[in-house]
Amino acid sequence: MGKYISKEILAEARKIEALSWLIANRYDRLVKVGNEYHLKDHDSFVLNKRGWYWNSRMKWSDNALDYLVEVEEMKLQDAVAELMGKQILEQKMPTVELPPANSNSNMAKKYLKERGISESVIDYFISEGTIYETRKYNNVI
Repeated sequence: MGKYISKEILAEARKIEALSWLIANRYDRLVKVGNEYHLKDHDSFVLNKRGWYWNSRMKWSDNALDYLVEVEEMKLQDAVAELMGKQILEQKMPTVELPPANSNSNMAKKYLKERGISESVIDYFISEGTIYETRKYNNVI
């Protein structure tokens, strides 16, 4: 499983404006043409104060995160780490505590059969521990 990025950190990374970040960090890849920049290796890529446009791929954005993911094909986690300038991705993913299982799965079996799932399929997944019936509300988990 990949590293977890919180919504807050992702939002901060998306605020980083493309033009200033690319000039500061990828200037060697840029060619200035009038008031705009182009990428040396992608002549249909245009960068200006409104954002970047990759005309041949029909992609546009105003932030550096989308540039790294779409143009440089970085994984989102790596792009966020590069933009934020530190390893902020070592946070643990929130854990989910599943409700306790019921002593039997009679209500779950009945419910799933009513929805057209064969008894053999239901029994298989119950025996594998993939699904079960919750104790309090008899939900299928």
